[in-house]
Amino acid sequence: MLHEPSLVSLLGAGVYCLVAATSFGASVTAKRTAHRKSHVRLWQFLAVFFICLVAMRIGGAEDILRATLREYLIAEEAYADRRAWQVPIVLLILALGAGLLMRALFRISKSAPKGMDLATTGAGFAALLMSLLIALRIVSLHSLDALLYGPLKINWFVDIGCAIAVMGCAILYIRSALKAGER
Repeated sequence: MLHEPSLVSLLGAGVYCLVAATSFGASVTAKRTAHRKSHVRLWQFLAVFFICLVAMRIGGAEDILRATLREYLIAEEAYADRRAWQVPIVLLILALGAGLLMRALFRISKSAPKGMDLATTGAGFAALLMSLLIALRIVSLHSLDALLYGPLKINWFVDIGCAIAVMGCAILYIRSALKAGER
């Protein structure tokens, strides 16, 4: 099954490329300025994560996975009962997201955040939020789909918003690290 990416998918992949590049730049900056190894690893992970998202966008991985799951359920004659497992999975994804959000907020409030720590935590949180969105799109619960893909296009706002947030955090990180190196 050959997938032809839409213009929106190609534009999204372009944004992801920019995010991957700025994340890579932040990892290089973190390594050169001798900041925490955890910062270097997170920025490297984010660069790879967004490169994977580029491949997923262009290859239509989400659509293919969703179609494969649908075909499997139809073959197993379980498609009519899909909501019986979709609802608990959606609730689990939302609970996981809420728990990780609380953890991130606690981590930020625990100490007076510096520019680099705040940027790294913010980028990690935005990437986590994007991962949760992808998981929700794959599970594809009809009422949730109506909200995500409805007239407000919440899906687009969260997806592009998270990508831009990571890119903004990477730029903030680079600027903060360079400014700290000047002192």
